[in-house]
Amino acid sequence: MINRIKLLLADKKRVCFLAAVLAVLVLFGIVFSTEDQQPAIPEYYKEADVASYMRDCVEGVLDGGGVVPETCRSADGVQQIYGVDVWFLLQAEHARAVDTAQRILRGEILRRDDYRACIKSGLCSSLPLPRSGNQEKDAKVMQMLRELADGGQMSLRLCAITDICRALVKAGIYDPRRNEKE
Repeated sequence: MINRIKLLLADKKRVCFLAAVLAVLVLFGIVFSTEDQQPAIPEYYKEADVASYMRDCVEGVLDGGGVVPETCRSADGVQQIYGVDVWFLLQAEHARAVDTAQRILRGEILRRDDYRACIKSGLCSSLPLPRSGNQEKDAKVMQMLRELADGGQMSLRLCAITDICRALVKAGIYDPRRNEKE
């Protein structure tokens, strides 16, 4: 295998051709990728019952007085009963929050109506906006948005405003203070 690579790279014309092909592929990917795309849903999610999981284990736990059904108390149990990977859902929500923070900081979301429409479409995560009029509060919100936009991890503040994360914490599956799977 290494010898084949050496042979490919030995000829300058081939190297130039490979570099051109790589450049075209990168350019093609940039041109046809959009910031509005969400993480790809794995094939097995076509079989998963995400709606039932969200109803029973997220909305049910958060709206139902904090009582966690037995089927929602472990990541493995959720996977077996609903066919849902809670870590994927949490990761997807975090990615959406990072993208939303970046959009806000770049000035792409300027009006509250645009922000609400983005949330309703599922492309944006619900994050606080830095336009409260309270300078101290706005500074904290801006700090959180910058940390998040820079690829920050799921923090306590972000978890507190993310339904899936709050439900996983109440179920005892996730602890954002340790930022690792329980």
